[in-house]
Amino acid sequence: MIAEAEQHLTRASTCNATGRFQLEAAIQSAHMHQALTGAANDESIALMYEALLQVSSTVGVMVNHAAAVARSQGASAGLTLLNRIPGNVTEKYQPFWALSGHLHSRLQQPEEAIAAYQQAILLCEEESVRAFLANKVSELTTE
Repeated sequence: MIAEAEQHLTRASTCNATGRFQLEAAIQSAHMHQALTGAANDESIALMYEALLQVSSTVGVMVNHAAAVARSQGASAGLTLLNRIPGNVTEKYQPFWALSGHLHSRLQQPEEAIAAYQQAILLCEEESVRAFLANKVSELTTE
């Protein structure tokens, strides 16, 4: 199935227009390649998310772009992008808060990380994810 998907993606790349679904498929292909080979291509993934922002600037794409930039350029660069997302679209978007907590933690800003993780926990619907995030808070409070 992966080979078939790659063939479809290759065929789509010969078209003269790049669209949302083609970019999403290319991002997933890059993630799959990374999972299979262990070879990271974080810069390419960040660039594809940047292109995706041009055609679909949803809160999910903005948060994923910030995460990809954090992986390729560092937590500070990712947090800068994350903080540019308007608060009215992020206040109830749990992945925003989880990523914010993660990036603050990587930047050794435990108070900000804890606050963000706690907001993510409040917005979380999945018990296993809630437990994972609570563990992150616990790790930060015991350091």
